[in-house]
Amino acid sequence: MKKILFATLTIVVLVLLAIWSPWLRWNIDLANLFGVRKPDSISGLQVSSLAGEIEVFIDNNSVAKVTPDISPFILDRVTPGDHLVTLKRTGEFADSYSTFNKLITFEENSAVVIGYNIGPDEVFSEGHIIYTTKKENSNSDSKLNITVNTKDFNLTFDGLPVEKVESNTKVMSVDFSRQHEIKIGKSGYESLVFTLLPEMQSDRDKLKNSDFNVDIQLMLQPVEVNNI
Repeated sequence: MKKILFATLTIVVLVLLAIWSPWLRWNIDLANLFGVRKPDSISGLQVSSLAGEIEVFIDNNSVAKVTPDISPFILDRVTPGDHLVTLKRTGEFADSYSTFNKLITFEENSAVVIGYNIGPDEVFSEGHIIYTTKKENSNSDSKLNITVNTKDFNLTFDGLPVEKVESNTKVMSVDFSRQHEIKIGKSGYESLVFTLLPEMQSDRDKLKNSDFNVDIQLMLQPVEVNNI
């Protein structure tokens, strides 16, 4: 009862102060006032479903269910470090689909971004994972490391084709002054298109001491079988 009375009185006092002075000039942490401490360092997770409903697990704990219509799911309180991220299809035929598992290192003040379509097998699944790592040399340019599950893929960066990549990796420099669109394709596979950086320039500036890593899973195009 005393806590409820204290909280009510605190809100009333803050409202009265706000009437007298612009609210944004008051450096007041409401979470601390009510005994909720923010962690000293946090990471984030953003998951989008490219098809169907997907259940999201972190370290085997279910945290959300996400669909293409309700995407992305954003979790902004992940402790930095290594975490096992698992994605599973839900629904009546969930057992017929594969499961995505990956141990990912979450960097402080950065988010891991995942967009995925879980298929009946890994080769018929597709998606991308974007995560950052700290640069070894803060004075060097930030690098974009793209890794694809197949060799000889075609890369289009900001609408401009890059030479065909004969290996399964490509390293490029990152310009933080604008958003970038990446398209990955290969004959016999479904293409993937996605953006790389946060939309807000202020958020992009916070990542200038990081390298970007993109892991891509291209999906085989199903082979049509003609009835004889």
